[in-house]
Amino acid sequence: MATNTYVDLPRIKEAQALADYTSIEHDLRSARELAELYLKEFKKNNTTFIIEALMIATIVRYARPFATGIRLSLPDPINIFTDDQLAKHRRFRDIRDKYIAHSVNAFEENPPVARYWVERVQTEGIESIECMHSRVVGLSAEDFKDILDLTNTWLAYVREKLREEKAKVLEIVRGMSLDAVLQGYRGPVELDTSRPDKRRKPFAI
Repeated sequence: MATNTYVDLPRIKEAQALADYTSIEHDLRSARELAELYLKEFKKNNTTFIIEALMIATIVRYARPFATGIRLSLPDPINIFTDDQLAKHRRFRDIRDKYIAHSVNAFEENPPVARYWVERVQTEGIESIECMHSRVVGLSAEDFKDILDLTNTWLAYVREKLREEKAKVLEIVRGMSLDAVLQGYRGPVELDTSRPDKRRKPFAI
């Protein structure tokens, strides 16, 4: 019986896009799976805490491939989405940027109020000052069906990019010395969690 195994590639710059698209594909699959779980919990009328947590996780995962950083980011989907999809895509990114990640929009309000006892207000006056905290803790089922539609469209785009990048890198590696390639590292990826403030090294030298 034949044995299929692997070695790490030499750190060539031509493999960077493949590494990035692989990470992006994971984010989009994760967003889709979280959206499906949200819809299940929404249907069961589950607790507010679970619904809110799933909303946050889904939208963060969906928006992650479009952020700038060490990894390449997906393009503005003008040529990928319909006008309706494009509007929904931008809405979810705004929810991530202006509500989930930063407190900017009107999805959260904290109006100060004066509290008093109705029966004694004329004699005792105002008892205390507080704020009434209100926030959006979940979006509609239709919103999450829209996220499923958007992630499916993006996944088709990203998987085509992955096919292209794999073919390109395979051609390059086949042109290398086989002995040099087979000397690569074999084993699990060791993640460095000691410095969360530090940027990771790009795949390419």
